[in-house]
Amino acid sequence: MGMLGRNTRTYGLLLLLTTSGCCGPDFEEAVAQHRAGVEKKIAPLASIHKQVLALPALQKDEVTPPASPLVVRLDGYADNAGNVSLCHAEDLAAAEELGFVPCRMHNSAWLNTCASYLRRGHAVFDPATPNELLTQPLGFTANDAFKRCEAMTTLLVLRTLEFVDPSPPVAAPASFQPDLSICGAAASGSAAPANTARPEDRKTFSGGRIRAEALFFSLDDARYLGGFRVEASSSPRLKGTDVQGDLESQLRKAIYDGVRKHIPGATIHE
Repeated sequence: MGMLGRNTRTYGLLLLLTTSGCCGPDFEEAVAQHRAGVEKKIAPLASIHKQVLALPALQKDEVTPPASPLVVRLDGYADNAGNVSLCHAEDLAAAEELGFVPCRMHNSAWLNTCASYLRRGHAVFDPATPNELLTQPLGFTANDAFKRCEAMTTLLVLRTLEFVDPSPPVAAPASFQPDLSICGAAASGSAAPANTARPEDRKTFSGGRIRAEALFFSLDDARYLGGFRVEASSSPRLKGTDVQGDLESQLRKAIYDGVRKHIPGATIHE
């Protein structure tokens, strides 16, 4: 068989594998299979939105443990994804789209994503990225998202009270001198290695901070379970230049610490 014949056969096989049932249901099938289960999870969002708007600022940190023990994982990985869905308070205004959030936590608003897939047939709209194409997801992508939403029993609403955006790193002034005490050799008492970095390689930034409330609601009946306050600030030194990612990481740690302190019996996957 010639090269053209082999390539044509390979392409045909790949096309067959891509479009066949071995990859799971197509988008329309996934929507039909999960519509009832996902709609049940989306239904309480309107009531939760009204409650969040009406709730005064927290005066104490207290959460009533739900009937099903919480399993919290906020990094978004599918394995051991947990039963707590995180969203920002701004995301509750419309179930099928996201609100504008200047520093959105990754993998937030799964319920909004599922609502958009189900009711609009495309990716969820995010006003922070208005030019992004709203494409229809692949069947297995939608199927995985629907399964994740159906597993959620509790909604964690992050209500931001104060936010200071960290500045992008910029070249440090020529007079800037790094703190060599953080180097391993200096810490061990050995001579610190000579600083060979060029002045333009040194960068500095203004740290950010966030002050917020973590509010918990049951997705069975939209019942408010209580909440706790969280605060996070940028790390004093970074490896790399991802200032937004660092602040998000600090906030995620603060939420985990609050769950450990105020929700006995909860399981955390970091």
